[in-house]
Amino acid sequence: MSRLRNLKEIDISYSYNIELPRGFGKLPNLESFIFLNNNCKYLSDEIGNLKNLKYLNLEYNNLQELPMNIGNLKNLNELALTYNKELSSIPESIEKLQNLEVLNMRYLNITEFPESITKLKNLKELYFTNNKLTSIPKEIGNLSNIQVIYLGDNKIQSIPKEIGNLQNLKQLNLMRNNISSLPDEMGNLQNLETLILSYNQITSIPSTFGNLKSLKEIILWSNKIETIPESLKELGAAIKI
Repeated sequence: MSRLRNLKEIDISYSYNIELPRGFGKLPNLESFIFLNNNCKYLSDEIGNLKNLKYLNLEYNNLQELPMNIGNLKNLNELALTYNKELSSIPESIEKLQNLEVLNMRYLNITEFPESITKLKNLKELYFTNNKLTSIPKEIGNLSNIQVIYLGDNKIQSIPKEIGNLQNLKQLNLMRNNISSLPDEMGNLQNLETLILSYNQITSIPSTFGNLKSLKEIILWSNKIETIPESLKELGAAIKI
């Protein structure tokens, strides 16, 4: 395989218990590597040698861990890890992926929000649903370029006020958690268009939500909310209770 030096894409999918071929880390021009649904438990650290890789899809496997040198993939734009239900942590080295724009981590087994993710300055989309998260770190406010955050179907109990720093955020999904209150600072999300808070324990909506001038839709089904602030009603957004 190392002779295929000009190869740009590899798709090895739906091959039960297949092992990665030796030498796949010696493909200097590889940009897309799809290794989908192969029941793979461990990934060779050769992956860290693919310095020009932009897209890495490892979804629907049985990964137990990721190689520490995954942080060497400095040109990676998108990393897909969905449905690796035994994966309970990610290496701290992921913080080195400063060109990463899309991170998909649905249906893993992670209990703590990795601080390393909050250091991905160019991250635009984070999909982190169906895990076992109980909290969101205040450092999430450092994701200055983030536009989409999906954290639904976890066990999150509160939202840090620093989330109000995310001035480029357009979509925020926090459905099916254990959230009981919302910080006033969420009213600072000037570009927020869609906010999904259904199936929580929320009792009231801050009046600052009236400042969400870009809001098009807010979904509040199955909470404990009795009244909606007039300031929010005046926005003209679709309010679903």
